[in-house]
Amino acid sequence: MVKKTMFESNAGEGGFQDLWSKLLSMFNTGKEEVVRSSKVSKVRLDLSSLKKDRERVFERLGEEVYKKHKEKGISIPGLAPFFTEIEMIDNNLSSKGRELKELKGEAVSVPSVTETGTEFNKRPRKRYHRPNIISSEARQDVK
Repeated sequence: MVKKTMFESNAGEGGFQDLWSKLLSMFNTGKEEVVRSSKVSKVRLDLSSLKKDRERVFERLGEEVYKKHKEKGISIPGLAPFFTEIEMIDNNLSSKGRELKELKGEAVSVPSVTETGTEFNKRPRKRYHRPNIISSEARQDVK
């Protein structure tokens, strides 16, 4: 009679090899799941980043359109309500700026749009640029 090792007696007929194969199989399955989950997370992050990039471009587009409207009186059908709303907000900003100066005891003058922080040439927000990414490449990542 052949003496069984500790692993063979606990693992039954295939012994240590069967146990080892099962462990490797479980490890590989877990590893594949982690890799897949990591790829899903990366694509979600890329999508989020691209949406933010798109929002920033729309913001700049809106600012440029408003700038052209103010500089040259350009009128674009359907945008008049937006221009009116922006002007109302600018007036409110000026009013709040005067109110703040009064509360602080400073000389009150009508603040310009620059002082209220709504001028087109305000300091731009930090924009993160992702070089070497072409929109078609980004779409290929998402499958």
